Amino acid sequence: MKLRNAFTMTELIFAIVVIGILAAIAIPKVGSSVVQAQISSAKADVMALRSAILNERQKRLMRGDNSFIPKLSSGGTGAGQALFDGDGARTLFTYAKISKSGSGGWMRSSDTAYTFNVDGTTVNFTYNPANGTFTCNRNAGGDEGTYCKQITE
Repeated sequence: MKLRNAFTMTELIFAIVVIGILAAIAIPKVGSSVVQAQISSAKADVMALRSAILNERQKRLMRGDNSFIPKLSSGGTGAGQALFDGDGARTLFTYAKISKSGSGGWMRSSDTAYTFNVDGTTVNFTYNPANGTFTCNRNAGGDEGTYCKQITE
């Protein structure tokens, strides 16, 4: 009786083909998962920010001031700046959100303009201090409008 100590060529080829098929199915799913994670992160940030704006509004009303916070950030523009940290006198978030360029990052353009990058697509957000809204253009063309809808739903 002859003992086998190794796999045959047919068994190796079969295993490689099966692994290749599984990889072909899994790799696109992983790419989609990254985008969905970025959208989920942005969605959580927007909800937390809107809640913080309303919370600050309630504090102001208790003091007799019926205005909304004039700006969401006291920091500058560019990567590494603290975002949504209030107007310098008040803090909106317990932990600062740090601006980051590239996918999954928030950036501040001005006192009322912010962007979020989803998979290379920039979604523009605007803060309106007159009514305390933080919104993006759901009717924007291309991926920006699609991502805006997904983030703000």
